[in-house]
Amino acid sequence: MAEIPLSEIAERYLVKVFSGATVLRDVKVSVPNWGYEAAMIAQDAAAGQCEVQIAQISDSFRLGLYRQQSFIV
Repeated sequence: MAEIPLSEIAERYLVKVFSGATVLRDVKVSVPNWGYEAAMIAQDAAAGQCEVQIAQISDSFRLGLYRQQSFIV
């Protein structure tokens, strides 16, 4: 069983995928990993330089700081 962060009801993260300033995908997940699968890339029409941002969602502190990583599709 996965550990829930201290003082939280559940482990949750907000993941956003950007192409420039455009949000291609915005999802909430309950695990600290996520994959941008080929079907999602095709559905989003993602191409070229993109960026993924992820932040932990907290019941106590709201949304945490985003971590980001650029990648090329």
